[in-house]
Amino acid sequence: MRNFQVFLCVIIILTSCSIRGQKKNDYDIGFKKINKEFCVKNFSTGKLMWFTNIFDLSISPDGKTIAYVKIYPFHKELYLMDLGTMKEIETGVKSRKILNPLWSPDGTHIAFIWEKDDQLQIGVLNRWKKAVRFWGAGMDLNSPTWTSDGRNVITHDLSNLFIFQPGGIMVKRTNLDSLLGRISLSSNSRFWITKDSLLIWNGPDKNFTTDVEEINEAVFSYSFISKEKKKISPEGIITSSPTYDYNNELLFDGYSKKDQISNIYKLNVISGVAVIIIDSAIYPTCKHKFK
Repeated sequence: MRNFQVFLCVIIILTSCSIRGQKKNDYDIGFKKINKEFCVKNFSTGKLMWFTNIFDLSISPDGKTIAYVKIYPFHKELYLMDLGTMKEIETGVKSRKILNPLWSPDGTHIAFIWEKDDQLQIGVLNRWKKAVRFWGAGMDLNSPTWTSDGRNVITHDLSNLFIFQPGGIMVKRTNLDSLLGRISLSSNSRFWITKDSLLIWNGPDKNFTTDVEEINEAVFSYSFISKEKKKISPEGIITSSPTYDYNNELLFDGYSKKDQISNIYKLNVISGVAVIIIDSAIYPTCKHKFK
């Protein structure tokens, strides 16, 4: 009996050490510190990992891999990196313009914007097979996101909301004016559909003006059940670069007219409560079910 207890204690210790070891290579959030480079952070350990000369950082749902863009003199390229080994992985995706890479919730695919023949299309990369599909020719699509089950891609052309299967088959097309009334959008506006049947998006806030000529964005929601449309980001905060964790938490960078310093906020899309989690930072990206 005593030998068994000793054996059980050894197993528990080894398991605990293994979990802690795995946790060291998991990162909860990525962002760019103002006047510095991009980095990723593990909130449990406080560990930061910094990167140079990368753009459009996107962290995988398990926090173990990043996708990002590198800029060369005449083109851009999409790369992946294993955060445990720091090994950079070429995807073979090259174009004059590559924007907004975003992981699917299951971590198997990455959607991004790709320019071809002076038009913006959607690209979807299979991270394991390194196979890429491009679709949306002639549509000038913007800022792709994923449905919560990871089966479909959501995108828009400023007038219509589209849902596509990763293979390029259009599942649904919705006129945004008919659905939401007259709203303002930009090419950076992103849409998400939550598990609670909320449509979340960011766009210009026509009711918030400043003394300078700029687009002041906010975060809005529309309920497919109640048909209610409302602003859910804090009053007086100009928002940018939202990202959703597929579990009712939305991250964005934002600043007030008073201080003009961007911080990263975490917003619960149900309660509307927003808190600052990273100060003096922009361009947040987070793992799936971020805490």
